[in-house]
Amino acid sequence: MKYSSIVFVALAALAQTSLADCTDVIKLSKGTTSIIQDRESIQTSAAAFCREYKSSSSITKSENYGISYKFLAASMGKFGASANEVASRFCSSSADTDARKDAYRQYVESINDKAYSAYEACERLNAARINFTLTSQLKRDLLIVVGNATLTTATAKIAVATLGGPECRWRDTEGDTVSMVSGASATLKCSRKNTDEESSITLLDLSSGTGNSLTVPWVALDKDGNPVDYLKKLNERVDESVQNLDAAAKSLQGAVVAFNSTFCPSGWREFVPAQGRFIRGIDKTGAGIDPSGLRAPLTLQEDAFKQHQHTLALVGRSGNNAYVNRGPGWGMDDWQGNTTGASTNVVGDSETRPKNVALLYCSRD
Repeated sequence: MKYSSIVFVALAALAQTSLADCTDVIKLSKGTTSIIQDRESIQTSAAAFCREYKSSSSITKSENYGISYKFLAASMGKFGASANEVASRFCSSSADTDARKDAYRQYVESINDKAYSAYEACERLNAARINFTLTSQLKRDLLIVVGNATLTTATAKIAVATLGGPECRWRDTEGDTVSMVSGASATLKCSRKNTDEESSITLLDLSSGTGNSLTVPWVALDKDGNPVDYLKKLNERVDESVQNLDAAAKSLQGAVVAFNSTFCPSGWREFVPAQGRFIRGIDKTGAGIDPSGLRAPLTLQEDAFKQHQHTLALVGRSGNNAYVNRGPGWGMDDWQGNTTGASTNVVGDSETRPKNVALLYCSRD
């Protein structure tokens, strides 16, 4: 049996409003309350706008492009979109007078990156003379009627798979798969507990082994039963994150930070005054912790020892004759000790320092 021999009809316990085309598949994929435009409307408006955009002698105000611009800007969800933004979405890059051949796909994928594949699946059904009708579903429950419209005696085998939490059962049939002879139909009842999470129901044609399928999106709803616009929320979060990052970057201007690296990251430069030096906090206490007082930033200090002195005593004994230099020259004398001109041996390293770790200081541009 061919995939084209299956009729899919989704029903709900509410209004039985039949869809005339596949645009509502996009609406279900999106979960938006905005009006979804059909292919012809988008392509026609894109062609008109791109001609106007190319013929403009200079970049003019967006409102001068007329109805076609306003229509496309609204379809992008950005009534204030610039003409350049609209052109980049809908006009051909090789010839701005022409609309993109995939202008409608650009439009649909701006709504939801999964929406166009659902739209194409619906279009394939229509092209194969499949009667696909989908009505508005309930918040928690959905009925899908699948019919075998073949004119032969072939048996249709349809399996169901779900994503995002729905539970589905075939009426009068156990398991995930139902078999239908020509002219018969089967009803699939689905329900879900979490309405605030996006989910989907996929019907798989197991009859021909081609793997053909149709995915029925089940949008997330807020507490009031309105579709959740995930793309809008994501864009809002991205915008908020960008603003936070900009604010954080501005707050770091003039900052000096130590990095465990031999080079500074992008947006930072080496802070040369700190190379080989310890950093000392500016003393604003007035208590004299830094004897130099309140110093200006980048003020340097060189090596220094706090002033101090040492007393060196050499003890001798009476009657202990020694060969000593006690002016006017060398000679034997009774050495009682001498502190004049005495010194210790040279010990230590090339500098006085505390325990430390080497890091690279960088400043923010």
